[in-house]
Amino acid sequence: MQKFALSVLGQDRPGIVAKVAEILADFGCNIEDLSQTILQWEFAAIYIFSKPDQVDPEDILHTLEQALNPWGLTVILKPADKPNKWIDEPADPFVVTAIGQDKVGQIAKLTGIMRDFGCNITGLKAINHSQTFPDKMVMVFEIAVPLSTNFKQLRDELEQAAHSVGLKFTIQHRDIFENIHRI
Repeated sequence: MQKFALSVLGQDRPGIVAKVAEILADFGCNIEDLSQTILQWEFAAIYIFSKPDQVDPEDILHTLEQALNPWGLTVILKPADKPNKWIDEPADPFVVTAIGQDKVGQIAKLTGIMRDFGCNITGLKAINHSQTFPDKMVMVFEIAVPLSTNFKQLRDELEQAAHSVGLKFTIQHRDIFENIHRI
């Protein structure tokens, strides 16, 4: 079975996940991973699924487009790539939080430093005007920091960058972050 990556984007409405799952099941496809979210009113989902060898991926794409395009949804289907070699680089998981008044370029500033240190962002949530912080931008990054990284230098540069764009900043090993937030 070959694996594929499917992205579905567009205005949210009830039934999108069910419709996609039904179509994939009808083709004998197995959904192995699925992540879905709604940002304001926009739906976004990515599926990793395997398909039987005899099923043509063009048939899957055509059926998905026929079902979802009338709902204003865009569908992208591609073979799932094999992992890049950098994924095998040993890394520690960290959680970066940044909170402050929303300004243009904040995410670019922080992610640029993460990129420069070879960190991989494995999860990111940025919420403007949340219930907890109605007048702030709240960002939570989950990042993989290569073991070869000078952590003090990374932390210092992230802190300096956050401060320069008006953000309060923390970085914690994921285990510590999770223990603190369990209490």
